Amino acid sequence: MIGSISSQSHLFAWVILPILIFLSRIADVSIGTVRVILVSRRLKYLAPFAGFFEVLIWM
Repeated sequence: MIGSISSQSHLFAWVILPILIFLSRIADVSIGTVRVILVSRRLKYLAPFAGFFEVLIWM
């Protein structure tokens, strides 16, 4: 039973968590890019919404 918990902990620490961080960074950078495009196209009223979701990823 203890070995099973340790195995699950290692799986989470070495596989699942790095994948979650990788996918979160992809989403974060993508939303940031869209936000910059919105500002450059003079859609400044939509950029704060993109920024909100960009920050929400890391909370």
